[in-house]
Amino acid sequence: KQIWTVMIIKWEYITLTVSKSSLEQFQKRANELGNEGWELVSFTSFEQKNIGFFDSGSQTTCYVAIFKRPKL
Repeated sequence: KQIWTVMIIKWEYITLTVSKSSLEQFQKRANELGNEGWELVSFTSFEQKNIGFFDSGSQTTCYVAIFKRPKL
């Protein structure tokens, strides 16, 4: 008779929002997170439009990065 053991892995997540001008800093931070056991699982871009009384509606490209690692 075989007995199976099932391990349930719980995950923790961290989300970073990155502007186009800080991509170089993001790479450094991503390497630091990788050394701490975080894995990049998603990286996507979006357009952020600023609308305000004194703003002409400028658009900025931003990025969202999601990392995960097993919960300790």
